[in-house]
Amino acid sequence: MALILAALMALLQLAMMIAFSFDPISNQVGADLQVSYLEAADQFAHQQDMYHEPIEFVEGHYLYSPAFAMLFIPFTWLPLQATMLIHIFLHLGVYLLLFVRWGKIFQEYGLEKAARTLIWSLPIWLLFSAFWDDLGYLNTYTILALLGTLLVEAVLKEDLIPASLWLTLILISKPHWAFVLALPLLLGRVRFFFKLVLGGLVGTLAFGLIAALISSPEYVWNQTLGQFAFLARLTSEYPWRGPEDGFLGYSHSVLQTILFYTGVTAANMRIAQIVKAILLIPLGIVAGRHLLRPVRQAGKDIPEVALQLAFLLYLGTFIWLDMVWELSLSIAIFVYLYATIDRPGKILLMIVYLPYALLNVWRILTYTAGVSLVGDAYFGWDYSAYFPLILVVLLTLYGLLLRRAWQSGPRPVEKGGL
Repeated sequence: MALILAALMALLQLAMMIAFSFDPISNQVGADLQVSYLEAADQFAHQQDMYHEPIEFVEGHYLYSPAFAMLFIPFTWLPLQATMLIHIFLHLGVYLLLFVRWGKIFQEYGLEKAARTLIWSLPIWLLFSAFWDDLGYLNTYTILALLGTLLVEAVLKEDLIPASLWLTLILISKPHWAFVLALPLLLGRVRFFFKLVLGGLVGTLAFGLIAALISSPEYVWNQTLGQFAFLARLTSEYPWRGPEDGFLGYSHSVLQTILFYTGVTAANMRIAQIVKAILLIPLGIVAGRHLLRPVRQAGKDIPEVALQLAFLLYLGTFIWLDMVWELSLSIAIFVYLYATIDRPGKILLMIVYLPYALLNVWRILTYTAGVSLVGDAYFGWDYSAYFPLILVVLLTLYGLLLRRAWQSGPRPVEKGGL
């Protein structure tokens, strides 16, 4: 029954998005695609500055490399409605692949409980709010979640060529998704680590050279410097929300959460950076244990330990980020944890995670029923705009994984062992 209801609601949402994409004056679908990626591709094609605007509303800004903008140039040649439809179905295909790849990973490495949990949690996958938000804006969160998954899989197998390809695509778009790059170091596979770093750098340079040939070396170089300068001032110039704003918004980072409750001041920003560092100390201890006692085995030989570390690196990366809009890979972590932790942990996981995973269901039901949390405000039917839900989920997953990682720890192979 849950699967049938979830499928019906998913089909209804998809039909609405397709219908809105045919509306020539609607901006309800594909806002990020329209105001960021396609605009940046057009600016790249005409050698215009992509990073010159002041940071007043970062959601509409292009944050990525010139080479990434280059990849969207072919879509500027198509009618906007055709481009949006292509990207809607591209996201659907990518999301299906994300589900399939995690099923393969769990099965291949003997995590049968996780594979079964993946199947019975299909209704949650169908209604997963992070996916539907991404589909609505046509951002690249789901695509990056798949690239991150493929990179994890390739690193576990130490398959250098596909790992270098996935790493390259990540580096030219959202480099923080290269979190798994540290995994070979933690496992004592230093040679593979340096090979992978070299492969990623060569691939990134190759994309940069292609962009320079299509445009001009001087333009691409200046834009690359402009991107670095833009990102360097992003935190200091970003319009952070304080108590006077009345609502938190959709960024639930440690920094934004602390500023929302304590006020936007330089002192509070420094406190937030200290809090982030403190939160990452346990991860540093776990990483230190592995560095001091490296197992010197490929991830595929110790898959559970390797996956725990990969997931922790992902969560640690998002704890450190100053802007956190989503946790697209968290659904795979949810599946893994639910299959491997004790009953009290399962109950905590469900209580914390389901309000995030099914947030879009709440939005639809309350909006349809005309229920508003605060008058007629834009965020009136969305509790995540007033409470740092994503951060709570992030820290809960992080704590549960830390407990498992600490209990298992590194397991050096004895002489004569496999």
